[in-house]
Amino acid sequence: MAIVSSLMSVAPLLGAMKHSGERRTGKMESKAVLRTLILLALIGASGMTIVAAPASAIRPGMIRLGVWLPRYPGDLPPYGDLQASDIQAIDVTVLDETTLQNFDVIYIGRGGFYVHTGEGVLDPQAIKTWVRNGGGILGESEAVIYDSVVTLGNDWSPQLSEIFGVWSTEADGLDCDVSYNDTTITVTDPSHPITAGLPDDFSTTVYSAELYAYVDKGRNPTAKEIFTVTSYCCGEPYNMPIITADYGKGKSVHFPYCPDGYTDWASPGGLNLEKLFINAVKWAASYPTVMVYTDKYSYSVGDVMHLAVSLRNPGGPMTVCVAIWIELPGGETRVVLHRHSVTLPAGFKYDNPSFMTFTLPSLQSGIYTWHAGILDSPTHKIVFEDTTQWEFV
Repeated sequence: MAIVSSLMSVAPLLGAMKHSGERRTGKMESKAVLRTLILLALIGASGMTIVAAPASAIRPGMIRLGVWLPRYPGDLPPYGDLQASDIQAIDVTVLDETTLQNFDVIYIGRGGFYVHTGEGVLDPQAIKTWVRNGGGILGESEAVIYDSVVTLGNDWSPQLSEIFGVWSTEADGLDCDVSYNDTTITVTDPSHPITAGLPDDFSTTVYSAELYAYVDKGRNPTAKEIFTVTSYCCGEPYNMPIITADYGKGKSVHFPYCPDGYTDWASPGGLNLEKLFINAVKWAASYPTVMVYTDKYSYSVGDVMHLAVSLRNPGGPMTVCVAIWIELPGGETRVVLHRHSVTLPAGFKYDNPSFMTFTLPSLQSGIYTWHAGILDSPTHKIVFEDTTQWEFV
């Protein structure tokens, strides 16, 4: 990544981190310096080059995702896309205490609801212990809800639902044809890292009206809805939540849908669905996340902009690079901040609504986009990114 050296020394981030997540109380930078910084970034600083490691390489530090019995191969984004995002997906038919130690995150597929004894082995107690000790788990549709006695000979689904904080009754469950083109996913908790880089709402083609699930805080009091999935079943609209929860040291994400192989992952809706899935895997793996946003959407000459940054590292200590850059109306990018080899402490949390504050000069009118990214320290490859747009009028 090419960085203008004069921009590298102005970041308050490293100093803030030394305070274990407390907001800095000292003077960060003078407004004059920040105005100059932003002006340089917008009209004169160098662009950014992303260095991407080969997608085919199995690289150290990749998140290991165990995929257990999806209903169809197309239920997950293409494995090559996941690998390019530092997620190594491996199909498994056995999830027991030994197998779980090979993974950071596991995915419980809807196919497990249909297989017979011997075709797939799942040890619910081992999974609960593994998640409680820090593992991440994702589940789709009724796989972690409906009674599985008939199909697998043991009652594992209700046990896993305690991890997810999700439930549905037989009466509420949906079992009918749906329109694959009438599904909308809407952000309901924009502060959650899984929503990073996604629009407020988007349309997709998932087979979403599979299950009328709901948040069950009796099963897990930390469960909460972060997206609403709206689809039609038998001519009636249904709203179903995408739910996240903590379970001991681990994390869970429940999707009320499964793509069933009908999703075009290369379409705009499919790309957003893929981004949502990748964010969910990284969040469940306790990977560092960053979010960026402004205090308002529209600005004019002389307006003061407050650029907010939130940074999380729910896992163990990790050394990364942190960068902030801006995308101009014409599509060019200008790097504003790049801190090399920052070690994030375990459990690190940082929130600053005025991470950078500056007065806007006269700029080209149009839509600008702030980007914030966590980069792999050796390669400078972006491993987590958030964006926020604003307009200059």
